[in-house]
Amino acid sequence: MRSVVAFGQLKQAALYFDRVLPVAFRRLAGTGRDIVADFPEPVPSRALINIVFDTLPATESERYSQLGRIVDSWDEFASRARPYRQSTASSSVDDSYADLAAAYLSNATSSETEPIRKHFATYAATLGIRGAAVLLPATGEESSSNVEDPLIRVFGMELINTASASWEQIIEVRQDGESRRRLQRLRAFLDEKYAGKSLAFVEDDLASRLDEYDQARRKHGFDTATGSLSALVDAQSLQAAASAGIATALLGGPWVGASSAAIVELGKVAIEFAKRKRAMVDWQASHPLAYLVELQRVSNESCWD
Repeated sequence: MRSVVAFGQLKQAALYFDRVLPVAFRRLAGTGRDIVADFPEPVPSRALINIVFDTLPATESERYSQLGRIVDSWDEFASRARPYRQSTASSSVDDSYADLAAAYLSNATSSETEPIRKHFATYAATLGIRGAAVLLPATGEESSSNVEDPLIRVFGMELINTASASWEQIIEVRQDGESRRRLQRLRAFLDEKYAGKSLAFVEDDLASRLDEYDQARRKHGFDTATGSLSALVDAQSLQAAASAGIATALLGGPWVGASSAAIVELGKVAIEFAKRKRAMVDWQASHPLAYLVELQRVSNESCWD
């Protein structure tokens, strides 16, 4: 399981990490149908519970209880972090918590308390998260310098456009068992291939691998189709029975006039096609980049608009 404390881009983080603990909380607001947390991007209560606890509340009482735990933990953290924050009237600094991100980067200390990273760890631990990485804002020096985690590097590339995705769609992906298995394969691949590599290397190599995947997918699909067509053309009994209506049968029509031998031969071709198609589907599903490819496909469809 991978967990992260995130300053922003929560939808992106939710697609790559099992548990996401937001920073920069401002307020709770009722919408009539739900309670929405402002981080400052609005997050409905069920979505917030899902990304923090990697589950969905079973009852209304459970929802309120889990939401209360998140707010209480944040309040305690905000109080402990106050000495590390700059005193400023600028709402933009306050809203983005840029000063808190800078304090984390330098692991600032206060005369009154411990180093700031200790408080981040405590914040996560109060919600059952241990060993979490901290995902800093995606702009400025902190986004490009010393991050060694290959998953955070890939996340920083913003491969998937989530700007138009709803939280319901994000949670649907997170709850899908096959998506989670693909994400696990992606993590293993990233850890093996990109640990300690520069961001430029990761971007170039991953783009190349995605292109190779697409070319192989197209070729595999072409071979599947042409192989099945070749088997069909080479079937002598089918050629002999073509005038007896076998062409109509191939198009889904009635089997009028088809001999028993032709039907058997057609069945063999159908089985061969099914085997080839299954092999292609299995190859695509087991590919280490299948999770990224599927997210890209879904994000380009109208349901994300």
